[in-house]
Amino acid sequence: MVFVLSAFVVLQPHTAPRYVYVLVPAVALVAAVGVALAAQSLPWRRAGRHVTTLGALAITLFALFSAWTVLSTHLDNVSANRAGRLYADVQALASKVDDDRAVLARSSYPQVLLPDNQVYTANFISEGEYLDYFLWQDEERVRRMLAGRDIGWIVFQKDIDKWERDFNLWTLTATGYPPRHYICLPQSAGFTEVYDGQFLTLYRVSQDWMQSESVSGSCT
Repeated sequence: MVFVLSAFVVLQPHTAPRYVYVLVPAVALVAAVGVALAAQSLPWRRAGRHVTTLGALAITLFALFSAWTVLSTHLDNVSANRAGRLYADVQALASKVDDDRAVLARSSYPQVLLPDNQVYTANFISEGEYLDYFLWQDEERVRRMLAGRDIGWIVFQKDIDKWERDFNLWTLTATGYPPRHYICLPQSAGFTEVYDGQFLTLYRVSQDWMQSESVSGSCT
């Protein structure tokens, strides 16, 4: 267990450490239980109780230090990203948004630069709405979904295969159909590309298309 905890301190466990640092307390708890059981198996029970207490305290402190270290690393990475090329791309993208309609994106990065626009991610839209959008089996259902949320801007990741296709392949398991939004959206008359950066692409949703009584479109 000590080796597992040490990895959280010595190594950066992931490109986004926030996803794993929450495991540190659980690992520490398991380690503390192990120490307690080991101490109880010793013939010198009285000394064992002290060993248990001191061991659990040491492991808890180590776990807290590990969590703090990994969280600090994550915050440092966030600061570095703001000064990096990705943040410059987000700034350029945000400068193209010229109204207060909502934004649909994989990440909430644009929110800090667009305080007047609601940025929707997977955390804020129902699974049914996302399936309508990702599967794109009926463009009218996509239009109703976007109109219902007043979404006027859509952000794509430039690495389409990784972030738009593979990242959303859960739709294939859930429904038997793969995601098609990254194919169908650029083909639709309802969307116009307004920014093409190094990491991100921004599409504007046509007001006329969104306010139509119904739409239809083919996607190949």
